[in-house]
Amino acid sequence: MFGFGKRKAKQDANTPSAETGQAQISAEETRMAEINAAYALDQALLAQSQAHGVLFANMVSDQQKFTAASQASALKNAAELIGIDPDVLTSTLVQKSD
Repeated sequence: MFGFGKRKAKQDANTPSAETGQAQISAEETRMAEINAAYALDQALLAQSQAHGVLFANMVSDQQKFTAASQASALKNAAELIGIDPDVLTSTLVQKSD
């Protein structure tokens, strides 16, 4: 009498059907899978870049250590060739740097 009760829902052009809704969900799932794959690739590239940076820093550190060791060895050998006691030369250099 007043319009309450059993009324059929009117489906207009803007109301999606079940098939359209399922297609939209499927498209969204596909899009999210593509985004997740791209994000995973981005994270892998970032990790690889960071690993290269650490590797380079370690190589430079090792290079500095080897250079210092080779300079010390060269100084010792030169001192022995000249006839200077390497321990005296080393202690003299350490005293001068203080």
